[in-house]
Amino acid sequence: SGNKEGLVVKDYENQRFMKFLSPDFSEIDHTKDGLERYLTRRRVEKMKFAMLGDGEEDNMKNLVKYLMADLRKEAGMFPTGRDIEEVLNKQS
Repeated sequence: SGNKEGLVVKDYENQRFMKFLSPDFSEIDHTKDGLERYLTRRRVEKMKFAMLGDGEEDNMKNLVKYLMADLRKEAGMFPTGRDIEEVLNKQS
């Protein structure tokens, strides 16, 4: 039940695969620009679960640390903690 994550298209002959994600599951919001494009509800939730799974306290400092690392790895972005906090505060 609930929303489906998306659709996977597989071309086994050429070994190509594509995944089309529902906006509820995407970590990128293509309707926005800059850092706001990558600080989606889904990415924030994913980092909160990772943080708690690692035994870290659920606070803004730790969330920002996890988001910074994830954005470096997944999007090649290097935002400051202050930049992330500003975007998160605008979203809430």
